[in-house]
Amino acid sequence: AWDERVRAYRRARAHLDRLRQDDWRLSSAELARAQARRRVETLRAQELRNEALGLLSEAQAAPVRCADLRPPEPGELLLLYHPVVEGWVGFAATTSEVTVARVAESNQALERAIAARDSSADARRLLAPFRDALDATERVRVLPLGLLLDVPFHAIPWPEDQEDALLLDHAPVAYAVDLPRPSALEPPGASEGDADARQRHAVVIGDPRSNLEHILREISEVDSILDDRRWSVELLHDADVDGDTLRAAIARATHLHYAGHGLSDGLAGAGSFVELADSQLSVGDILVLPQVPRSVVLAGCETGLTNSHTLGGGMSVARAFLAAGSESVIAADHEIDDEVAATISVELYTALAEGDPFDGPAILRRAQRAMRLTPDSNPGWSDVRAWTP
Repeated sequence: AWDERVRAYRRARAHLDRLRQDDWRLSSAELARAQARRRVETLRAQELRNEALGLLSEAQAAPVRCADLRPPEPGELLLLYHPVVEGWVGFAATTSEVTVARVAESNQALERAIAARDSSADARRLLAPFRDALDATERVRVLPLGLLLDVPFHAIPWPEDQEDALLLDHAPVAYAVDLPRPSALEPPGASEGDADARQRHAVVIGDPRSNLEHILREISEVDSILDDRRWSVELLHDADVDGDTLRAAIARATHLHYAGHGLSDGLAGAGSFVELADSQLSVGDILVLPQVPRSVVLAGCETGLTNSHTLGGGMSVARAFLAAGSESVIAADHEIDDEVAATISVELYTALAEGDPFDGPAILRRAQRAMRLTPDSNPGWSDVRAWTP
C-alpha cells in the first residue's frame, strides 16, 4: 500500500510539474487562472503523499530505544538546555560524566542573551559553567530547545579571556535534533554495497529560474572543486530538467549541494520547500524519497529555519533530510545574502581534502573561520549551521 501511494503521488506530482512548465509565459491574470484550475489536482497529490506518510507512521517498526539515540562520542561534548520552573538549566555530557548547572535565572535573562547574540555576557553564561569540559573537547554538539534555537552557539565569544575568539575557533559545533542514528533506521537487509557504490557521487543543483546572480558562479565552482577532489559530479541547472528527474537524482546521490530559493511556511515548517526548475522539493517530497544523500548543503534562504515558539523547533527542509536519514545538513537559519551563500559554499569545498568524507560540522567550521578572518567580512557567515541527527 505504501509503494502504491508513493507511485500515485509521484505520477500526480509529475503531471503537475508538466502543467507548470509554461507558467513563466503567462500574465499575472492568466497565471492566477491556471493555478486555480490546478488547485484540486494539487490537493489530491498532497492527499496521496499524506496517505503514504500516514501508512509509514502506522508501520510496525521497532520502537526507538535509548541505545538508538546518539550518545556523546569520544572527544565530543553534548550540550543540552531545558527550561525549569524559573529559568533554564544546562547539561554537559561526555562519555564519562554529566555536569548540570543553572544558566539563566529567568526567561528575561535568556531573551537578553538572544537579543545581543554573540556580544552579550548573558550569552557567555550559557557556556561558562562548562568551561573545563569545553576546554577538553574536540567537538561540540548542541541540542537547543525553545528560545535557545535562536542562539548562534558557534558565534558566542569563547573563552572569555581570549580577545576575538569564538566557540567555533575552539571546536566544530553541530546542532542536533535528537533523532535516532541513521543506522538505526535502515531497513533489514540494507546493502553496504549500495552505500559503497554511492560513496562519492555528488549532485549539484542550481535553480534555473533563480535571479540570484551568484548561483551560476557558485555551482560551477562547486562542480570544479568536487571534480578535482575525485568526486563523481552530476550538475543539474537546465530548465528543461523536470522536477521528477531532479528528485530521482537527489535520491541516488551521496552528497547534495543545492543553490537557489528556499521558503519556510513560517508556522510548523511542514510546508517548507526549495525551488526545483519547474517544480519544488518540499518537506513531504523529501520524506517519501527512496533514499537521501548522506550529506547535504542547502545554500538557500530559510532552509534551516526553526520556530523558537515551539520547544523542538518544528520542521524545515534541513530537518526533513535528517528525518529521512541524512547524517549532516548545512543550512541557513533565516534569510541569507546571496553573495554570502555563494562565498561560503565555495569555501566549504575548498576546505574538503581529497579522499576525506564530507564532515559537515568540521568543514563548515573551516569555511566560516576563513570568511570571518577576511577583511570587511560579511557578518552573515554566522547565519549558517551544521545540523546532525
